[in-house]
Formats: sequence, C-alpha cells, structure tokens
Amino acid sequence: MRKSYIVTLLVLSVLIAFAVGVAYYIHDKAVREEANQADETLFSDAGESPYVDKNGNGVSLEGNLGKVIVVNSWASWSPFSVEELQSLNQFASEYKDKNVVVIAVNRKETKEQAERFLATLPPLENLQIVIDTKDFFYGAVGGYAMPETVFYDSRGTIIEHRQGAVSLEDTKRIVDSIINTTEE
Repeated sequence: MRKSYIVTLLVLSVLIAFAVGVAYYIHDKAVREEANQADETLFSDAGESPYVDKNGNGVSLEGNLGKVIVVNSWASWSPFSVEELQSLNQFASEYKDKNVVVIAVNRKETKEQAERFLATLPPLENLQIVIDTKDFFYGAVGGYAMPETVFYDSRGTIIEHRQGAVSLEDTKRIVDSIINTTEE
C-alpha cells in the first residue's frame, strides 16, 4: 500500500511538473510574440498614434526613429517611479547631444492623476511625458512589473527590456552599448 502511494505521488509530481513546463513555454512564447508585435505596432504608420503628451499633443514613436529611444512605463502608485523618473531626467540631460530620446509613458491613469503626481516632483524638462490612458504601450511590450524600461536602437528594434527599476548607471551602460553597436 505504501509503495503504490509513493508511486502515485511521483507520477502526479511528474505530471504537475510537465504541466507547469508547458504553461511556462506557452506564456514565454506569447510574451515573445507580443514583443515582436510591439515592434510592428509601435513603429508602423498604421493610423493615428494612441499616445498623447501631457499637453494633449499626439506623440509618434516612429517620429523618433534614427535616435536611440528609451521608453519607461511609470505610474503614480509605483513607489519606484519617483526616483526612476528623476534618474531618467538626469540621464536625458546628460545624453541630449547624443541622439537619444527618453519617453516616460504613464500607465492607464487620467491626465489629472498623472499631473498631480508630476507636480510633487522636481521639473522633468528633459523627458517626453506621455499619457497612455488605455495602457497600450505596457500591453504591447508584454509588461509584467513596475516600472519597466524598453531600450530601442535607432531602427526601432527592442535591444533590452528591463522589468523593475533601472539605475542611472545601468541606463548609461545599456545606451552606450547601443550607441557603440550602431556606430560599428
């Protein structure tokens, strides 16, 4: 009796492990497909851009092709966004002459919510602040954590996608690597 119980547990464990592996594979494949769709969606000329800046002007990511693009997803409820937005603003100031643009995309909040949050921070004059009330960008890149930062080369290809806060030093290292690779 005891031996059959152990065998049953082992068989169930193997089946569960297999099911988890299959689920992970399916999820991972979907995330990779979403990233590919994000490249196509974010940099296509298919209709009007779903993005607007904090002044209500349309923002086109494809309008920044030819530059290294750093796009950060942030939200007023994310405690990491406070420091990261300020760090990205400093980075954008230091890299303004290096053909780099930094876009900070607010996640699914109203313009008023975003503005109230931004009013608590020092001016972020070096960032292009985008309000994405439908959370289009985060969904398109397969967002999972907060904040998230996506690094594009000058052709609009995702080079690196970081989940969680990214330090100023890491941002510089990643962008310098993209710039150096592009120059080669």
